[in-house]
Amino acid sequence: MNVFLSYSKKDFFFAELMEIKLEEAGIKVWRDKGSLVAGTDWQQGIERGISNCTAVLIALSENSSGSAYVTYEWAYAIGKGKTVIPLKIGPCNFHPRLESIQYLDFSSSNSLPWDLLIERIKEIEVDADLSSFDAKAFIAKPTDTDSVHVKSILNYLNQHGFQ
Repeated sequence: MNVFLSYSKKDFFFAELMEIKLEEAGIKVWRDKGSLVAGTDWQQGIERGISNCTAVLIALSENSSGSAYVTYEWAYAIGKGKTVIPLKIGPCNFHPRLESIQYLDFSSSNSLPWDLLIERIKEIEVDADLSSFDAKAFIAKPTDTDSVHVKSILNYLNQHGFQ
């Protein structure tokens, strides 16, 4: 399970706490710190991180609402068909594109919805696993022996009046 965390550098401590909480729940967090290394193309790294994740979490605050980088990340994620989960961590204006997406409110320290977030990420992971499941690979192909057995069964049923 892997999620991408988009946040403003000014919200660094929230990102640190988010990573700790999610990793305690067995959810790996991709974020710039630790994932991007000096000398590499950071834009390609971010795009690869988003492409390889299950969901994109956006830490929304006054800081991130005005960040072109955060906007690029969530817009890229939506374009890739990723599930985007806005996390309101402080007062801010939502971009019109994000207004219709249900968010989790982390702005009140009295009721931080960690359990709801973890549960939702796990649901998304299950949905992703199911959508990539190829049932056709598990369907047995009939063999000549199967045909003989089917014919024998049909003959038996016909002889005993089951039609």
